[in-house]
Amino acid sequence: MESIFNLWKTRVPQYNPEFQPLLEYLGRKGGGSENDKEQQGKTFSNLYEVYIYAFFLGLYNGERVEIDKGVEKKNFGQPIEYWGKTKAIGRKDFSDIQEYLFAAVVAKSDIDLVKLENANSSKVESAVRKLIREMEAFANAGFIFLQDLYDNNRNFLYFKENFVSLILPEIQEDEEEKKVEPDSVVAPMEDVDNLNKSAHDSRN
Repeated sequence: MESIFNLWKTRVPQYNPEFQPLLEYLGRKGGGSENDKEQQGKTFSNLYEVYIYAFFLGLYNGERVEIDKGVEKKNFGQPIEYWGKTKAIGRKDFSDIQEYLFAAVVAKSDIDLVKLENANSSKVESAVRKLIREMEAFANAGFIFLQDLYDNNRNFLYFKENFVSLILPEIQEDEEEKKVEPDSVVAPMEDVDNLNKSAHDSRN
């Protein structure tokens, strides 16, 4: 039987469509190179990267909010197994983010992967659906937080360093002592991804 990880990554997580303007403000629709991202003033090169960030933001804040029933959810039309894989110029493959996502959501669930090794397909399928719901709930909480900034303090979202500081508060303290100019914000989002991974590792 196929592993739960392999089944999980074939799924396409969904989100509340009310966050679509926020997603398109932060990420480049359709993906592209780092140059394309910078030229369009985007923080993230793909919309799914915003989703990944929102998930970890909700996770690190310890907040999960399920999407209201009755909401007609949206998705990126791209299974998790393609997240992080890229052939775009100037971008590195970071498909190992899939493993970090899986490990993070499993750690926050009550799913026993050992017991599932010999479980029937219906139980495995049920576990996969539960993991996706958990993932969506943490991402939804992250989107709610980001939406508040988008509505009330949009300038905060202009600086890439601020995205790191939301997940690593100690960095925010250092940055508050500095005056960050717009033209100094040149770090590629891969660095943010690496910091997110480091933060996850340090918490486990």
